[in-house]
Amino acid sequence: MANPLNLAPQFCNVLLSSLFVIFVLGPVSVTPLQDKPITASIDAKWKSTPYLLETSEFLSREDGEFFWKFVEEVVNEDPDEKKEREKFTSGDNSLAFDSAIRIASQYLSKEKVALLKYALALRFHSPAIEMKYQIANETGIPANCDTFVDIHGEVTCAVDSIYSLLKEADGRSKPNVYQFDNHYPGSDNAPITAILYGDFSATKFVSFHSALKALASQNKVDYILRHFLPISPQRRQVRLSGYGAELAIKSTEYKAEDDSKVSAAPGSGSATDGGADSQDEGDVQGFLFNKLNTLHPELKAQLKEYKQHLLSSTRELEPLKVWQLQDLSYQAGQRVIAAGPADCLNVLQDVSQDFPSHARSLVKTKVADDFRQEVTQNQRMLRDHGTAEPGDSAFYLNGIQLEVDVLDMFNVFDTLRHEIHQMEGISSITGLKESGDIRRFIELELGAKDTEYAVDIRDSAVLWVNDLEKDTRYREWSHSVHDLLRPTFPGMLRQVARNFHNLVLVVNASQIQPTREHTSSRNLLRMAESLLVHSTPIRIGIVFVTKDGEDVSGMDDPNVAMMRAFNYISRNKDAATALSFMTDVYSRVGDAGTLTADVVIDMLKKKYRDLLVSDVFDDDSEYDDGRILAMDFYRRIGVKELPAVLYNGIPLSTDEIADDNVFEESFFARIAKKTQTFQRDVYHGRLQEGQDVTEYLMTGSHILSRLNSRILSKAKPTYARLLAGSLGDSLASALHYVARRDDIADTIQQLTVWTVGDFDAPEGRQLALNALQHARDDPDVRISLIANSKQIPGPVTIAAITALNRLRGQYQGLSQDPNSLSNLDQDLPNNMIHQVPIKSLPQEWLWCETWCDDASKKKAKTIDLCNNPMTKEPKLQAAQRIVSEWKGYDDEVRQVMEDWEKQTEEPKKKPGHEHTDL
Repeated sequence: MANPLNLAPQFCNVLLSSLFVIFVLGPVSVTPLQDKPITASIDAKWKSTPYLLETSEFLSREDGEFFWKFVEEVVNEDPDEKKEREKFTSGDNSLAFDSAIRIASQYLSKEKVALLKYALALRFHSPAIEMKYQIANETGIPANCDTFVDIHGEVTCAVDSIYSLLKEADGRSKPNVYQFDNHYPGSDNAPITAILYGDFSATKFVSFHSALKALASQNKVDYILRHFLPISPQRRQVRLSGYGAELAIKSTEYKAEDDSKVSAAPGSGSATDGGADSQDEGDVQGFLFNKLNTLHPELKAQLKEYKQHLLSSTRELEPLKVWQLQDLSYQAGQRVIAAGPADCLNVLQDVSQDFPSHARSLVKTKVADDFRQEVTQNQRMLRDHGTAEPGDSAFYLNGIQLEVDVLDMFNVFDTLRHEIHQMEGISSITGLKESGDIRRFIELELGAKDTEYAVDIRDSAVLWVNDLEKDTRYREWSHSVHDLLRPTFPGMLRQVARNFHNLVLVVNASQIQPTREHTSSRNLLRMAESLLVHSTPIRIGIVFVTKDGEDVSGMDDPNVAMMRAFNYISRNKDAATALSFMTDVYSRVGDAGTLTADVVIDMLKKKYRDLLVSDVFDDDSEYDDGRILAMDFYRRIGVKELPAVLYNGIPLSTDEIADDNVFEESFFARIAKKTQTFQRDVYHGRLQEGQDVTEYLMTGSHILSRLNSRILSKAKPTYARLLAGSLGDSLASALHYVARRDDIADTIQQLTVWTVGDFDAPEGRQLALNALQHARDDPDVRISLIANSKQIPGPVTIAAITALNRLRGQYQGLSQDPNSLSNLDQDLPNNMIHQVPIKSLPQEWLWCETWCDDASKKKAKTIDLCNNPMTKEPKLQAAQRIVSEWKGYDDEVRQVMEDWEKQTEEPKKKPGHEHTDL
């Protein structure tokens, strides 16, 4: 949904340079001459599939529930309409099409309905239906059976047999289930899988569907529906759309034949039966027949005959002068734009497919200055973005460039579907409906740029094995950058003695065996030597990653020994010989061996008899240069494991170095792609003779001093693997807790309880309720609820978490206010009752002066004497003011208490009477 290019608009929204691209929708019709049309149709190998089934596949991709709702609608539709449709055995007639669109329109937006029509026209989902038929064929189709059920390998064509097969299903293995299968909602976890093969638009399907739906609703079977269509001779092959056919006319110079009098076949659509009307756009030898037909409708037959005469008389193409060809592409574009929005695409198709016959009339077209400026502006903009050069063709959909070389209508369909999904999502969130508002989103560059960041390879840590610009082995090669424009055989690298392609290997030289994720350092170094020996135009560099301590010795560390041996040979001879020595060491160790420092020292002593081992491999070796720099370089390139490969500073992904073959293919694919950029820059003068190629490569905006894999990675974020203690600390800091609040302000809960459960399930809700009740009764406990749903959180979980978050936020907001209620926990539900539907008593049963008005007090059945933070009024004093009967009740209670005290004191006054104090 990105639009990085602000192309100059025009009525047809057609980008015109000097070439035109035509996309043929539907069966291909090539008409070189009006009276001899040729129609080419392309049929698939499989039989036709009903529109209703294809529509269900479309809905399944949108939403699984839409699929089953559509099936229910078709199953329960009017029997008369179903019988009328069943008269057409092919299922791809207009009646079925109308029924599919009518039912699907209940679930889809108008944009999705238009996309559905497009999918049905392309027969986009027909292969999916054929695939399920082939799966049914492998399962075993019973004889004379159009609808059948597969229950763990046993197949039946009778509804009554389903129940008996279910009883014995546990002893048989489950059938294969695929990602594209449609499971009946809620039956995924059933113990038995029942796969129904059939055509849900047929009458026989209803009884099977009803039986399996009832079983799935009881969670007895996992009900899966797969399309199945029996072979019928009345079903024709699927007519494919979205393909083009090129008509190659063979030269017949050796055989002269006059075919001007060949009569057209009946119904062929020749000029004699109306075919000439297809070119009413434009002029024929200066005559605008569409205008003439409008002005003189009574002469339509004569005008048609005269037009055919002119077309027949201009079959021989007259050559054009050189000066007439200069603006021919502009004139063709002007003809298309002048046709207007309604006819521009038809004119574009007509002019492009039969350009020679239109050339004579095109040269008479006058090109407007604004159109010429528009084309020039578009060419400049496309060239600056590096997407198309003048003369190239480009295709954009909502600003997304689709590769013209591999473009087909199915790619366009997938892009359209993705764009509609995004725009409907934005519209549902923002409420945008107007086309102008949505267009603003289309013009935003929301998509991530396809930029690969690189690290500067002009670093002392890189030990270069060769240099194409200085080494004598390349002195026979051309040093001109313009040789990049020289044509070569496909896949062949141009031998130019400039450092255009730089391969840097970051290795642990002691790594012999490859891992499961990538190849080994040994294999990469062997491949580097092979590239060097075969004089491949690639500069090769090596970075040895070893220990970075001060007391590192090559006497016992094979990795350090290999690095110091390489440095020793490079100084005494050259780096190419040093690389050859390393591969010799690997050959001696073998594929299953282990590299040791003794092996390296022994082979180096045999090669150099006067070698002092201590000078090369001891701790204070003078051949230890670059080791610390190499570790720093390794940390800056942002890779996690060794080996790593850089192409012109860009790290290759783990998938690109998975094994030797994959690395070779991916690396040379990068070279081929980058060569096109070099050629473009040379052609436009951005890369010139005498310019330092390495400086040219390392001065781009994508060159960084350090690469951070977490920041620059395009992969989806994943959770890091933490140790048990770290995982607990990380989770504890992110959780929110609920606890009982007593009068003591700073209460510290000594016990923390994490309640983990699926709160959409009854047992999960009961567990959460028990935990909350425990926290309410114990002031030393705090509770955190952690949702652990099987799939995505359900409505109960979402509602509970949302309510707790709102209550917590309101609680914190009120508790920070110095004027807040002292008994905040009691009155918080009253404050939040309108935001969170808390199941509390009605207001008349819980009346409080702080939250309720005096009018509602008349209906109050209970009154909560809550404290008022503004007045700090004592509760007994507030009771006498709020409740008018309080004083009478209070006086009566006081009188009762006084009478009781008097009765208890009288026995104490009688002498000799023993009593017990109360």
